[in-house]
Amino acid sequence: MKFNYHTHSTYSDGKNTIEQLAKTAIEQKFDILGISDHGYVPFPSKWNAAELIIEKYFAEIMEVEKKFEGKIMLLKGIEADYVENLCDINPYKKYDFDYIIGSVHYFPLQFENGKYFNFDTTEKMFLEGLRLFFGNNVEKMVVRYFENIMEMIETSTPDIVGHLDIIGKFNLNKKYYDEQSANYIKIIDKVLDTIKKYNVVMEVNARRKYRNFHTQVSPTTNVIEMALKKDISITISGDVHYMEELSMYWDETFALVKDIGYRELYYRKGKKWEVYKI
Repeated sequence: MKFNYHTHSTYSDGKNTIEQLAKTAIEQKFDILGISDHGYVPFPSKWNAAELIIEKYFAEIMEVEKKFEGKIMLLKGIEADYVENLCDINPYKKYDFDYIIGSVHYFPLQFENGKYFNFDTTEKMFLEGLRLFFGNNVEKMVVRYFENIMEMIETSTPDIVGHLDIIGKFNLNKKYYDEQSANYIKIIDKVLDTIKKYNVVMEVNARRKYRNFHTQVSPTTNVIEMALKKDISITISGDVHYMEELSMYWDETFALVKDIGYRELYYRKGKKWEVYKI
């Protein structure tokens, strides 16, 4: 079985329509494709949908699925941002989404030009925000990020937690901090305990690996190993923004989690998780 639940279309910052994504997914032998465009944030953003018209979004997903009936299952998803004190994922729960990915991309901190600090945009912005808002104390910034992840799970509990350690996107070869230091492992351990307590599925996200930002998927291998010891449920994704990315590092990610020791992946055919034995 082949599936991907983290997929962006032209409804947010993806470069292809839902139909183009579905057609490519069929060609690449996917069984299930979840469309999960970025939801609204209460400030200007090139990434997020300025105004996601949910009824239109749902209708197009269902229309495309009908067009390819019997060839692929399409699911209605959303990647909703948690921004401390500004927005969470709860507003999306009143709609008929098949699943919600909860992610943290922003700190509620503004540059002089009014833009909020998105640490996942460019390394230049990452460094500027680190300097301005955290006095170049990278540990302080990393801890605050993970505190935001835990707050998101505790206050609005998504179905999937997106790219758990995306704060380390630019941390190639431990450029800014050690992802295996005692302090880092301590905060990760708390985050994983929160994921387990609230029964959230953790995605293993291949995007930063196949885009050559990092040598590892998100989260890193040692975090996946820690998650396995805590019996945390996982799924795998490509965080797709171009249709050509659908299969990028999918097979390798599948092999990676199996080599680590996972024998089950979680997948959805609708609003409930099912277990795929590997």
